Amino acid sequence: MIISVTEIARRLSEHTEALSRRFLPAGNSRAGEWVCGSVTGESGQSLKVTLSGTHAGEWRDWATDDRGDMLDLWRLAKNITQAEAIKEAKAFLGISDSVFKQEVRKYDRPKGTGTAELNPAGAAMTFLVEKRKLEPSTVNRFKVVGSPEQRAIAFPCYSPAGELINHSYRTLPAAGENKKVWQDKGCAPSMFGWQAISERAYRDRTIILCEGQIDAMTWNQWGFDALSIPNGSGQTWIEYEWDNLLAFDNLLICFDMDGAGRENAHKAIARLGVHRCMIVRLPCKDANDCLMGGYTESDAAGWVQAAEPPKLGVG
Repeated sequence: MIISVTEIARRLSEHTEALSRRFLPAGNSRAGEWVCGSVTGESGQSLKVTLSGTHAGEWRDWATDDRGDMLDLWRLAKNITQAEAIKEAKAFLGISDSVFKQEVRKYDRPKGTGTAELNPAGAAMTFLVEKRKLEPSTVNRFKVVGSPEQRAIAFPCYSPAGELINHSYRTLPAAGENKKVWQDKGCAPSMFGWQAISERAYRDRTIILCEGQIDAMTWNQWGFDALSIPNGSGQTWIEYEWDNLLAFDNLLICFDMDGAGRENAHKAIARLGVHRCMIVRLPCKDANDCLMGGYTESDAAGWVQAAEPPKLGVG
């Protein structure tokens, strides 16, 4: 059985004072709270960790309004990824619940040649902004670049730690041509969007999974954290991203609203865990089609609120 990240945080709360002393050594105990300057551990009074009671392990930095639980504190104080924090916390708690025996496989890293920043007035930015209705700030948030030689947009896939893992490409075809999509050869089957994930997603343990880089960017523009699976219908991304996705107890699945998308969603849900998946349904084929059709952030919030548990065998 997989231990949820919420349960890991609860178990850590039983060790709140010991962990506070460990991660925030310049702090001190005062009136039932551990008090220090910030999650980086310097002395001060703005960050307060509740040491006991119903809210044990919960903390808030009153200077920045950052807040979280002991797992969040573990990650931020050590400046590591959530996957690394979960792994260390499990070892500390004596939890062993590994599902995938990760085989040692070496993937190539992108060579980084042939890509360049997007020209604000160029064809790629014009396509994304004028046709796909993305704001320039959204495009820049995801660090989208171009491949002039291939006449393509390059969507960089970073790890949660900020390491460049892969690129996904899509051409800007001339009239009458079909678009082409591909990824850097030999690179890991990583998801797109980690570079734009907010603290809120980790705090709420919730993320949207979709099909398509532009869809992930659309959800982000609407105010929701989202990741896109790699191009195609393969499932290797699940094993590769498994530890990273353990950061989220709630996976909102919003694959394309067609037969292929529903089939791909059912396969993914069966492997990710039915218990932590909810299906988000849209009035158009995908999120960006909805954006281009005039749907708004308020509409998106309604679709998320109406998400339903998956029903096996039902579209």
